[in-house]
Amino acid sequence: MTSVRIITVKAFDGAKLTVEGFEGEEFEDVEWAKQGGINIEPKVGSKGLAVQIGGSAERLTVIAIYDHADDGPVSLYDARGNKVELGVDGIVMEGQGQKVELLSGGIKISSPSKIEINAPQVFINDILQSGD
Repeated sequence: MTSVRIITVKAFDGAKLTVEGFEGEEFEDVEWAKQGGINIEPKVGSKGLAVQIGGSAERLTVIAIYDHADDGPVSLYDARGNKVELGVDGIVMEGQGQKVELLSGGIKISSPSKIEINAPQVFINDILQSGD
């Protein structure tokens, strides 16, 4: 028998969940069927839905979590290794060996080849480097 259960997130170790069911039932090492391309850290105490396949607690899979945004990063990624991470300190974009970091302490651009800036004027430390 397959059933749908309401759960509460108790812990997340980066891969698996510990969840609580009704009347204090606790399940550890629970799979979370996340959508591809999105990675988030669920907030402890968030409610969700889990499917229990065949009535077995060992086959419990979380299929949805509500109010899941925690203080941890939220990431969007694809199969080619491109990634955008929205973190506490700022935004980091990576792809094709390039990296752009928009952080509270400043902006950092890393490239193994070249960095091209197209603008009518380019200033570095208030000194005009290019333009009128």
